[in-house]
Amino acid sequence: METLHPALKRGLSIWDRERLPREEFEKRLTAIRKQMTVHNTDLLLVYGDSYRYGNLAYVSHYLPKNRGALALVPAERDPALIVKEPSRNLPFSSTITWMKEVASLSRYDKGLQDFLKKRGLSPRTVGLACLTEQLGAGEVKALRQVVPGARFQEWTHLLDPLRLVKTERELALIREASTLAEQAALAFHKECRAGNKEYQAAAAAERVARLGGAEDVRILLARGSEPEIGLRPPDGSPFSSGDTVLLYVSVAYQRYWSEVGQTFYLGNPPAEIRSAHERLKEIHGRLVQELGPGKPISNTVSQIDDPTLLSRQLSASLRTYGFGNGLGLDPDEAPILVETNSSTLQEGMILTVRLCAHGPGLSSALLARPYQATREGLQPLISLAPEITVC
Repeated sequence: METLHPALKRGLSIWDRERLPREEFEKRLTAIRKQMTVHNTDLLLVYGDSYRYGNLAYVSHYLPKNRGALALVPAERDPALIVKEPSRNLPFSSTITWMKEVASLSRYDKGLQDFLKKRGLSPRTVGLACLTEQLGAGEVKALRQVVPGARFQEWTHLLDPLRLVKTERELALIREASTLAEQAALAFHKECRAGNKEYQAAAAAERVARLGGAEDVRILLARGSEPEIGLRPPDGSPFSSGDTVLLYVSVAYQRYWSEVGQTFYLGNPPAEIRSAHERLKEIHGRLVQELGPGKPISNTVSQIDDPTLLSRQLSASLRTYGFGNGLGLDPDEAPILVETNSSTLQEGMILTVRLCAHGPGLSSALLARPYQATREGLQPLISLAPEITVC
């Protein structure tokens, strides 16, 4: 699910070498170079920015704070990183990546030119990961001109599969992010009461996550009293007794994301509200039960999103917010839970199962939980009850 992101990232930004040591990245580099050999790629360029940095972080562990960065991975010899930040930031930038060579430049093409000259390289085939999708056309053109005559390959779709199954170290970091998201939801609950403003409760939630080491926190809300307005950033509106509040909180810890979605009701929920939430919980439970390693995603989603079982309004809402997706170095990565996805889950994948019923003609409800795919099926990463939370 798309969320707003800060123009300048703030929060704990470090490389925890004990949790994710250099050898983890060396193994990734070996896997990447195997693919480079298969595709006859001499040089791989991987871009990332403060909005989307999954592939860049996978290669370098670097976290762009406000602009972007470009990783240069040759088929042989050490990789390097170019960051678009003032040179005064270079000492800090060098502490959050395992790559030894980090350059601070205003132009990526100049950095690439220096890199090739220093190593005496003349690549014939260059892979581009996330450049055409995220970097400006003018800058991509300038990079291409540095290596005239080279053949360029799109590489984004080749990097993504390497990230699907998480290592034990990655799983530990995602569990940490999941715990922070859960604690944020609990902190929101304490401040979600009549008279308090939305931003007060959201600030309490973010504070808990930040103090726990979160490097990014994204919070969206929706109100049952405003069915025509979807999930949005919290504002200064006060909570009211008898209102339904939907909370979506997404947290990043050491580059890894997780999320929680919860429904709150200010007062004693009437039967209609409880029934709507129970219906959503039932659908969520069916998805979790049916999804698992070796089972086609398309079959499971098609069975759940059945017009004979769901109203038109509910089906439209579920599709709008999505049934869920993979979690990892991006808040929304493969596998995407849609009926057109014929792939199957594998052990070690992490995904969120997310259901949101909100809009005209619906009683608002939101339920999102992170899970790990295991041999026995999906295992929850948090213990927060799926019930509606009474405030």
